[in-house]
Amino acid sequence: MSQTHNTPVHQIDPWRRTRRFGPGLSVLAWSLLLPIAVAWKVGVQDDPAAAAYDLPRRYVFEPLVAGATDAILGLAGTALFVGASVAILILALRGWFDGRLWFVMVGAAAVGIPVGWAYRVTTAAYIDSGIGGPFVAFGVIVWAALVLPFVVLGALAVLEDPDPVD
Repeated sequence: MSQTHNTPVHQIDPWRRTRRFGPGLSVLAWSLLLPIAVAWKVGVQDDPAAAAYDLPRRYVFEPLVAGATDAILGLAGTALFVGASVAILILALRGWFDGRLWFVMVGAAAVGIPVGWAYRVTTAAYIDSGIGGPFVAFGVIVWAALVLPFVVLGALAVLEDPDPVD
């Protein structure tokens, strides 16, 4: 006499890795690309008199890239930022996006937008006294130091318990 055992067969969900890692990676990409997109949209803030009269230029900080490379990297960063935003939207519509990550994104935006703007202000060429650049740099650094710990702690809370329902 043979016995049949009804043992449950575990179905492997093909989207399991996407549900597990997709939201976190999308938010990470979104957070890192936001300052690049903001800097590209703000544009170069050089003093027009410095270029018009061919005067010696001074910088608070030398730009990392300039000219066509700056435009290409800015456009590529903005395109990837839009792609990360679309991925987040798709994950949220499917119900795979942890709601706690929205708070992480708000904190990342609260730091990323000023950082992108400050990059353009502090890398602008000027002729005479450029006192505004150091003040902007100092203010954004202090702001980031105040906000980023909360963003990181929020992200770590999501990573520690990725699915609080289960």
